[in-house]
Parts: sequence; structure tokens; C-alpha cells
Amino acid sequence: MWINKKNERIILDRSREGQQDGSMKKNEVELDGVYITKVSGRLVPVRILRESPYGGWDATNLATGRAVRIRSAARLRGRAGEARRTPTPEG
Repeated sequence: MWINKKNERIILDRSREGQQDGSMKKNEVELDGVYITKVSGRLVPVRILRESPYGGWDATNLATGRAVRIRSAARLRGRAGEARRTPTPEG
């Protein structure tokens, strides 16, 4: 879980836990989706805006509001998801 500057919780979607390296594939990336990626040495949420004419995607770093370019889907760690409630054992 990450907390951005606005104290909003960003939780990595764990539906892709089976992959060892955690990287994504190009066909898994959706426009206007929010993903976790490493920017300047920090894991931050980014929103994919559009495909770049030079390859990859143009995105916005949601922690700072700055424009970033994601050159490869492998840079994305996974989709940022909402908090999930874990079932409690009954007993």
C-alpha cells in the first residue's frame, strides 16, 4: 500500500500475483487506467492518458501532477486498486 501526498491510499491490485517479475504486458494496459510505476526511484501511481506517437504512453504522475512518459509496459508494476476487504474466519 502507498499513501500519496493527499493521504489517499493506493493499493496494488493483487490479481496478477502469479507473475514472478510483476511486469505487465502491452495488451493489459488500458487508457485512463491508474497503475503503480517507479518514477525517479519511487513507486507512485500514474494515470495513462494516451499512446505516445514515439511508443509507449503519455501519463500523469498522480503524486506530483507532472507529465511522464512510460516507454514500456514492463515499467508498470500493476493496476492501482481500491482497498479490498479480506474475509474474516467465522468461528
